[in-house]
Amino acid sequence: MSSDSSWLECLRQEEGGLDERLFAFASQNQIGEPIERTLVVICQCYGEKLSLSFLAKIAGLSNFHFCRVFQRQVGMSPIKFLAVVRMWRAKYLLESTTLSVAEITHQVGYGSVTTFTTRFSAMFGVAPGQLRRQHTRKLQQATGSAVVASQAEI
Repeated sequence: MSSDSSWLECLRQEEGGLDERLFAFASQNQIGEPIERTLVVICQCYGEKLSLSFLAKIAGLSNFHFCRVFQRQVGMSPIKFLAVVRMWRAKYLLESTTLSVAEITHQVGYGSVTTFTTRFSAMFGVAPGQLRRQHTRKLQQATGSAVVASQAEI
């Protein structure tokens, strides 16, 4: 494995990074240089069209061999990994920006809001708009609690 761990930093980022289980799996396994190259590309270019053939070419492997090696080293297929990266980035954008669901859909590489919403809901158990509303409520409650606590100190 090379000393460049930019793909690990991408996974670790709280700002759209992956959940701890996937990060732990990827960081504990030996990732070979060909797969590491594709992880960097996925982390940097998740919003673009990235085909299996393109990723295999980056790794310098045939499509079939690339899929086998990626699955063994990362714990899921390359296309599934790309989808997970996109979903976690979308979750971050929903919670931290005022971008519309349609804008986020396109920013993370989906062409259809319906497809994005279906896949997002399947992964997180809640629709994108609902997740944003829940997050906003939590922030308002936390802010309200902080205001009450600071007033009690006065």
